[in-house]
Amino acid sequence: MKLQLNEKSEQDLKSEFPIKGKTPGWFFSLTEISNGYWKLIGSDKWNRKISLDGIDPDELLEKAEAEASKINGQQHAL
Repeated sequence: MKLQLNEKSEQDLKSEFPIKGKTPGWFFSLTEISNGYWKLIGSDKWNRKISLDGIDPDELLEKAEAEASKINGQQHAL
């Protein structure tokens, strides 16, 4: 039995992940979960996720963009 994936619209993604990434199709949310400690979550229209946490929100976004780019590249390699 195949699992059917439902594609999310950009509008749906933006409601939960308000930061539009530089990587095509990816959106992110960034939350300060403790004083000076951040959690970044990213998703694309196929509900693939990236989650990182740390003290530098800019670094987290940079790492997440790199990971999203790798994921997009793997998709094209299949």
